[in-house]
Amino acid sequence: MTGLEIIKRPKDYFSLKEQINGNMQVSYNDWGHLVLRFIQEDGGDCLIVLTQEATERVKSFINCFLNSRKVTNLHITNLNVDKLNDIPF
Repeated sequence: MTGLEIIKRPKDYFSLKEQINGNMQVSYNDWGHLVLRFIQEDGGDCLIVLTQEATERVKSFINCFLNSRKVTNLHITNLNVDKLNDIPF
């Protein structure tokens, strides 16, 4: 089982932490946005969908890391992206 922790740090307040656990799947949605899906033992799930900008920043970070180790870059191909009807974020 894998998980993540969301830490919200409002100014002048204590940190608020939320943990999400489950079996994690990583994929791209139809619009090419990175999606983290956590499937809980009871069959429920939690989806974290990154914006296109956030997806590009994560890909750039990983590619820079891989390039420093001379490993193949990440490439996304064959996505059915509808630029006119993309989700609004």
